[in-house]
Amino acid sequence: MTNDPKTPHAWRRFILPLAAAMVPAGIGLTCLLTTQLRSYSEFKVEFLNNNRVNIQVAVQVAAAVLGGLQFYAVSSVLRFRTNARAFASDEGLAQGRRSGMTLDALKIRSAVVRGVMDFDLRWPVVLQILVWWLFLKSIAPMWAGTITPKLGQAQIPGVVNISNYDEASRSGWGTRAGALQNVIATASTKTADDQTSRYPRLDNTGYWYSTRSYGVGMSAGLNQTRWTGRSGVIQSYGYQESGYWTNVECKRNVTKPEWWHIANFEDGSFTFTNSRAQMHLGWAWADLPNGNWSGSQVWSENESLNTTVVIANSNQRGRYMYGFVAGDAYPSLQGVQCSVIFKPTKFDILVNDTDKSIQVKPITGSNDDIDPSRDLVNNAFRSVSYLSQTMTTLYTSVLGDAFLDNIDMFFYQHENERLAETNGKIDATEMHVMRGIQDGLEVLLDQIFGILANGHRAAWWTHYGEVGYIYTSAAFSLLVLLAVVGEMARIAYGVWKNRVPRAGPSLDILDIKSAILGTARGVGGATLSAVQGWSGRADDSDAGALMVTMEAEAGVLKLTDRSAHKERKRMSQYSQLGRFSSGMVYQSPVENRSGTPDFGYQSPADNQTEKTPFTKTEAV
Repeated sequence: MTNDPKTPHAWRRFILPLAAAMVPAGIGLTCLLTTQLRSYSEFKVEFLNNNRVNIQVAVQVAAAVLGGLQFYAVSSVLRFRTNARAFASDEGLAQGRRSGMTLDALKIRSAVVRGVMDFDLRWPVVLQILVWWLFLKSIAPMWAGTITPKLGQAQIPGVVNISNYDEASRSGWGTRAGALQNVIATASTKTADDQTSRYPRLDNTGYWYSTRSYGVGMSAGLNQTRWTGRSGVIQSYGYQESGYWTNVECKRNVTKPEWWHIANFEDGSFTFTNSRAQMHLGWAWADLPNGNWSGSQVWSENESLNTTVVIANSNQRGRYMYGFVAGDAYPSLQGVQCSVIFKPTKFDILVNDTDKSIQVKPITGSNDDIDPSRDLVNNAFRSVSYLSQTMTTLYTSVLGDAFLDNIDMFFYQHENERLAETNGKIDATEMHVMRGIQDGLEVLLDQIFGILANGHRAAWWTHYGEVGYIYTSAAFSLLVLLAVVGEMARIAYGVWKNRVPRAGPSLDILDIKSAILGTARGVGGATLSAVQGWSGRADDSDAGALMVTMEAEAGVLKLTDRSAHKERKRMSQYSQLGRFSSGMVYQSPVENRSGTPDFGYQSPADNQTEKTPFTKTEAV
């Protein structure tokens, strides 16, 4: 044996099988690591629902490819093991190593490597091959179960804690309305660094909005159960939800100042028994451009009812309008009218469970209406007016103070630099007042929509494969990869110990072409130059051009080159013509047994049988 440096090392034959084993192993490991992940993307959910047939076809093709790669890797290992077992050398035989295989053993291994049934074998062996064949057929379905995307919903039973703002934690007028009052007062708040909004959600989960809530995303974080084990731990997820994009535009109606009214009741004043505080009762009403508002009762410690702030509402004539009916204590709010538009919209929602943030973005062009009857919109719209009627005390209007605070907040946020330059000697303009009111109403309506319409929504999730299939395919992929690497190491060790040639066994005994050519060379009687010069490579084109024929004599194969095969065909045709025309019998080369080796073909040139010239036309 020689170790010619130009001769490729035997382990290089494993490059393709190794690559074929690494691809499924990488995919199997990836699927194994993602068993704890779920995707809550609404786009993926919609895509899976709308493309089930195409996805199934793609899954079947991908599964067949992965199964084919693994079968190629496994069959390559079996081929190398068989060739190594059949390899014989004087040194190995002298050392007592086992070499050679029976033809039945080769037949069995050939069926195993090709993945086909062979019923000519003994029945116990046939049953074993049947099990192997069924296993091979199950590889592709196993991969299909591993990579098929599936849909599901997260249903986790548990107790949901919702805050209850009562006397135990809050006092006075703020028992229930304090949270909404604070929402209005901070509606225009922006962060100092990136000028983004930050709105807390009105519960005790600690989740907050980095954008406007638009009344959606209220179900995030309600169940604090941490998913562990096979389901993993959710860190963030996204989904889509339909709602309403509320847009408010406000202006002060100075052309018709008498559109709103506040009046005292006759004999509407009285003094509390245990104090000197007096209550003055009255009525507030308004005539809005799209209809009249019948009004509500108001009260104050002042006879002029100057602490009154109620919001009139009218949804007549296809328009939604608010009007501020305010006393003299709130001059900034007097005479302000607002138009409200509720646009049905679908929103992208991104929830980050790590920092408990919720980001909501409207999807441009969407118009999904979750309530075509408009009952939800009408209820939310009127709730603002009802809220203003209940958030008034003898001494102040809670809602009015919240709007004034937000006007100041908007003014400070947008004029911070100018305030520093002028030492605070600038006043809020009408633009600041209107924008402060608009922001407050929009955020308030968002919260009301969230309370009324989005108590809980189970998000759909997508996931690839079933856990059982994933574990099985990943384990099998790793075993195949280890088998290929192990066989590479075994061959490399055998070369290092000079037990096998550097290039490995000289041929692939399970390859039908190599087996026939190797046998032809081994019998020592082959006269064909392509057989004599064959190097053992299965891709030898010269040897591959030889013709194989199964002779009439049982159990006989013949190797001939193309020219000899054509000549034999011509002579056989001539023999048939001569037999029918003149009664002369032609002895074919097959029938001529005079001194010809058993394995090979005697060309017509060596055949001494009498020949009669003929043309091609006559032969045909």
